[in-house]
Amino acid sequence: MVRIPFDKSLPIVFCACHSNLPAIGRGQQSRGIGMVNEGLSVCGAVCAECAYLSEGRCQGCSAVHGKVWWTRHIGVDVCPVYRCVTTEREFEHCGRCADIPCSLWKNLKDPNHSEEEHEAGIRERAERLRIGP
Repeated sequence: MVRIPFDKSLPIVFCACHSNLPAIGRGQQSRGIGMVNEGLSVCGAVCAECAYLSEGRCQGCSAVHGKVWWTRHIGVDVCPVYRCVTTEREFEHCGRCADIPCSLWKNLKDPNHSEEEHEAGIRERAERLRIGP
């Protein structure tokens, strides 16, 4: 399991392990590979609710083509989930994949979340993508 260090003064929100975020953009049109809609990442995370986005520390998953700030902590350039969706499987988002939620989702865990919070976040993101665009 990948554990990523975070600035504990900010709410913990990143594209691989959100929990309890509101679904936004439901029913909007998809915009191609790697694009769900503005504010919703390919994994169902709501970028618009992220403190890192509002502070300018991140521009959002789609805007930076998966090269989000936290990937340096796990030794990769691109988020493994984003890479899988856009490059390997060529889907618009994870909701188009029969494997949702996959081992990538399960293994990318925010160290500040309990196992229960992590699992709840996975369920919420999967549901958001299943009923979203």
